[in-house]
Amino acid sequence: TIGTKAKTDTLHMAAIGYDLTNDYFIIAEPGHPTRMTFEGDSLWQKTLNNTVEITPKVRIVDAYDNTISYPQPVKFQITQGNSFLFPGTVQEMTQNSVNGVAQVSWQLGTTPQTHLLRASSTYDGAALAASPLIFTAKTEAGAPENITRVQPDSNYVYATANQPLLLRVQVTDRSNNAIANVPVNFVVQLPESDKGVLIDASGKEWTEITINSDGQGFAQLFFKPVITTTVVNRVMISVERGPNLPAIKEWVHVFGEAPTAKRMQVLSSKQVTVPANANVAVQVAAYDALSGGARVPNHTIWFSITKGDGRLQSSGSSTSTRPTNSNGVAEEAWNVGSTVGKAVLLINGNTQVGSPDSIIATVQPAAPFADSSKLTVLNEMIAGVKSIVQLKLVDPYGNPVSGHQFTLTSPDQGVSFEQPSTPTGADGATYGAVTSTKAGPIRIAAQMTNDASFRIPQIVVNVNHGAAARLELVGQNNQFVGNIGALLKEPLAVRVTDSYANTVGARQAEVKFALLNGGGSLEGENASKNNAFVRTDSLGIARVQLVMGPQANEAYLVEASLSDPNAPSVKLTFIGQSRRPVLPLTLHKVSGDSLTGKIGETLNEAFVTRVVDKEGLPVWSENNPMVRFTPIIGAGEFVDGEFVNTDKYGAAATRYKFFTGGTHSIKAFIPTGDTEVRFTAFAQAGAPSKMLPAESTTQEFVVKSVLASIKVMVTDADGNPVNDIPVSFALLSEPQQGGAFVDSAPIKTGVGGEPGIATAIVTLGEKMGAYVVLASSPNLAATEKVHFTINATPAEAYYLSVHSGDQQFGTKNSRLVYPIITRVTDEFMNPVPDVALAFWADAGQGHGQPMLSTVKTAENGLATNWWTIGNNDQNQMIVQKIGLRPSTLTVTAFGVANNFPEFKSMPESTAIFTKSEWVLPFYAEDKDNDPLTYQITAGLPSGAAFDAQTAVLRWMPTQAGQWTMHYRVDDNKPAPQRGFDVDSLKIIVSTKIEIVSSYPQDNLIKIPYDEEQEFGVIATGTNIRYKWVLNGTIVQNSNVSRYTIKASDHPRGALHSLTVTAYDADNPLNADLRSWGVRTKVELTSFSGEAVPFRGVELQWRTSHEDGNVGFDVLRASSKSGEYTRITTELITSNSGAYAHVDSSVVAGHTYYFKLEDFDIGGQRTQSEAITVTVNSPQDFMLLQNYPNPFNPRTTVRFQLPQAVDTRMVIFNVNGQAVKTLIDGRKDAGYHEIHWSGQNNQGAQVSSGVYYIKMVAGDFQATKKMVLIR
Repeated sequence: TIGTKAKTDTLHMAAIGYDLTNDYFIIAEPGHPTRMTFEGDSLWQKTLNNTVEITPKVRIVDAYDNTISYPQPVKFQITQGNSFLFPGTVQEMTQNSVNGVAQVSWQLGTTPQTHLLRASSTYDGAALAASPLIFTAKTEAGAPENITRVQPDSNYVYATANQPLLLRVQVTDRSNNAIANVPVNFVVQLPESDKGVLIDASGKEWTEITINSDGQGFAQLFFKPVITTTVVNRVMISVERGPNLPAIKEWVHVFGEAPTAKRMQVLSSKQVTVPANANVAVQVAAYDALSGGARVPNHTIWFSITKGDGRLQSSGSSTSTRPTNSNGVAEEAWNVGSTVGKAVLLINGNTQVGSPDSIIATVQPAAPFADSSKLTVLNEMIAGVKSIVQLKLVDPYGNPVSGHQFTLTSPDQGVSFEQPSTPTGADGATYGAVTSTKAGPIRIAAQMTNDASFRIPQIVVNVNHGAAARLELVGQNNQFVGNIGALLKEPLAVRVTDSYANTVGARQAEVKFALLNGGGSLEGENASKNNAFVRTDSLGIARVQLVMGPQANEAYLVEASLSDPNAPSVKLTFIGQSRRPVLPLTLHKVSGDSLTGKIGETLNEAFVTRVVDKEGLPVWSENNPMVRFTPIIGAGEFVDGEFVNTDKYGAAATRYKFFTGGTHSIKAFIPTGDTEVRFTAFAQAGAPSKMLPAESTTQEFVVKSVLASIKVMVTDADGNPVNDIPVSFALLSEPQQGGAFVDSAPIKTGVGGEPGIATAIVTLGEKMGAYVVLASSPNLAATEKVHFTINATPAEAYYLSVHSGDQQFGTKNSRLVYPIITRVTDEFMNPVPDVALAFWADAGQGHGQPMLSTVKTAENGLATNWWTIGNNDQNQMIVQKIGLRPSTLTVTAFGVANNFPEFKSMPESTAIFTKSEWVLPFYAEDKDNDPLTYQITAGLPSGAAFDAQTAVLRWMPTQAGQWTMHYRVDDNKPAPQRGFDVDSLKIIVSTKIEIVSSYPQDNLIKIPYDEEQEFGVIATGTNIRYKWVLNGTIVQNSNVSRYTIKASDHPRGALHSLTVTAYDADNPLNADLRSWGVRTKVELTSFSGEAVPFRGVELQWRTSHEDGNVGFDVLRASSKSGEYTRITTELITSNSGAYAHVDSSVVAGHTYYFKLEDFDIGGQRTQSEAITVTVNSPQDFMLLQNYPNPFNPRTTVRFQLPQAVDTRMVIFNVNGQAVKTLIDGRKDAGYHEIHWSGQNNQGAQVSSGVYYIKMVAGDFQATKKMVLIR
């Protein structure tokens, strides 16, 4: 199989077992011409500094992109611009392709413009693919080359008065093309002092000023010279041309003139009559005497237009200065402007006599101009009624033109005219009349009666209809049938026209419909049961609806007539009959589909269906529900019920309330039939809450792609999509500034039809790499954003070039020192990988052989191949890839007899460690035994020392990292015989392993029995491995930086040893270690506390193991993280494992935190986790009965207070006498107790008997009886 590429192959054939061989050369030629492409540039931007000649080229290929080798005609044709083709300065030329390429020499003109060249080619009568191709060349004005003085006429000007002279120049290139925006410098050089001044457009005076040329290349200002007979005024005008080029200069000299003009005389006519925009030649002479005398040359005359809108030719403005010529005459051309009336030119020569003077021009209209003239119909046109037509004739400047007769015309039927009887008047107007029997638009034109070629542009006028005069049926006949209780299928309709059969339009006529027989009613505009007055619509039609009555088989009669009392005889009648619906019935969807609402809300619109019978007539359900609605997808309720009646229109409607979000599907059907319709509704989500990617956030496309896959979805908190939320897409980063484009205008979600979705159109740039696009919304939190990363890959391979390795010298029949590296890029210069390039050299001709015949480009677009050159002095190798530009490269190498030295036994890479000296000897072999010189050419690490005499490198690294060191050896022979070799070494330095941090930091660690402890280290270095040893045994899976000990897995209270070693996997001697002592702690199984009224807080705890425990202390704090203080006065010694302790010092209304602290035989103290106990205040006031009772010698009284209050407690005897005051003062909220030992307030013992204790606390009072027995 030959394949699709044009080439020459060799087929070698051999007979197995026999010494028989033969070679066949197979030549695959290109197919017929199929496609034409640009060969090189297709767009040029040129500056007109010199003759511009370019060479457009096209390439002709077959269907497989093989270049056509035989001649193929290509037609080149200039389609725009004043350029021409060589040879022969022609506009069109056909050239045959040579080796597939056709080209032409294209010389651009000298005027700035856009030039277009069309290249086309055909084969077998059909155009090639991509033909024609259009080449574009744009030329712009070149650099400044000329300053052309416009005013004054001469470099030397004689002036006789101190008045400004106009200085006006134009800047052009070498082809005399005007150049805009060029700085033009004006400077007064002479006299050196007391100089004249330059006056700019604002009236400001200068001795030097730079102004920019205008769009036509002009720069101008006025110069007020110093005028004496002994002074020379000189103004230099210059333009800089750029570095190393002399400036362009022009000088104007102004001299004082000895003869003085004393009289001025206008030689041309001072009263002229001319048409608008005409030019008037003006001549003015200056004389040296008040009368008679000789004419004075070089005398300045000032011209100024004081009335009219004209201009002066020499300056292009309303003012100018002109010197008298050698004959003493100053000449100017005056354009009088376009305004009709009087125009005045003031002339001033600053003479004693005759100055100032003026010329008065009477400006009359110019020739009439059809395109500016117009026709106007002055009043509304009604069919059959005459309207006035005005014709207004003007010249090109809008001035009215009189004296011309015109004829009115129209190409439309039914149009007639009364022609204008008089010519156009002073206002340019004449009048006629027009009549049309046809309503609607008509066309009216006019032509000059004595010159039919002069036609005023046609106008279109709308003709309104006349008065209503006729009625017509709309439809086939005047008969109808309808279902009981329902509207007719179609309304009753008539059309109203005027006398000329023109439709009487919207609301222009009124029709009366009358129901003369039948039990139904009329419906419509201004309708009652039996009568309706209806206005016509835009088509002249009046319609009325008839609702049939509830009885079947009833006859109906409806009459239509014009309501105009002037036309009572214009009538039409309709006859009909009622019936019951004809089965089967059909259900249709009317409205309400694709509605959108919010969850929990009722839709603003209803789902509306319509029931019709077999013949399409509406069906009334006679108050019996006929249509049922039910949800198929989604949940909600029907606010108006799910069973619905049909009305007179056959319509059944119900509204829907959403319970769930998303898409809902609603089924409507007739339960007694088999007809149904489906509605779709969408429940919008709640407030926008989240932004999610709707496409992958990591994408890949070719450079310059236009993407529509950058999508995000905005949802509410429940994940329902939310529409109408603005989303902004911004380009955060790109490989090349300005290469990509993302529209910054916010895009609302849902606008593309996808719920909640916003899509950005992203155009990638020309450079490959990562493009990052950020999506965000001002309606969402700042954290709700999505980043998209688009990896732009290169386009198709386009360019082929040599990257390095060309033009090397090397030993004959040996491999070159450097490889041959070629580069493949796309048309945007991005590297293209995986492109197979063919390498070959003709070994038979002494050019050597590449290492590989085919090499694919790497990710950087480079293809690397080694070349062993042949015995030639000059060797060539071909690198080829058909389809690239160019498709073939030639690489050259030069062979010499000298044997180049070669490095031997040098490592490609080495791994060393910090703080260790490294020694590297260099060795190279030279077959000629030439003396060699070694050197480090790049990458010598800091601190390393290279001895060139011994060729030894020594280095003590102080930090880890990677270095690439390049080195070279030379045999020191003169060029080009000089031999050398180069190589490189990758040095990997690893840090000395060190444990820089560990946890826990203590060396002896206690672990509660039911807990575990993590141990860990942080080590520095490279390639780190770990080994953990517990009690002398390596733990399993210990190559981690952390290790956990669970206390329950080890003997309680025992002491353990734990060691971790961090080491280099490639060098175990590079290591560091850390050790701990570990003891398991007391196992606390429970610890609780409870507040007990009048007692305090009772603490209880239990332990399951207490190896090495001596006892406990109880600690208390008022906050969990506060300071804990010991509340036990002595150690609670270890016993059977059950413990209790009462804290009676607590106060009601407070919360307390308790910890246990165990004390072991090693003197270590360990605290438990804290528990919390709240001592609540009592709910009520209460005085409790004393105990014991009876008592002797002492009793206890308890009471409780829910709040702090003033409290008094007194003991009384049976006589009501106070015996003892126990409390008299403010007491805190809580539980309290007090003791009485039978003593009175004086300390004496009371006798046996009955006593009463009374407590008063705020509003609370209570009394208890107690008995003392001695």
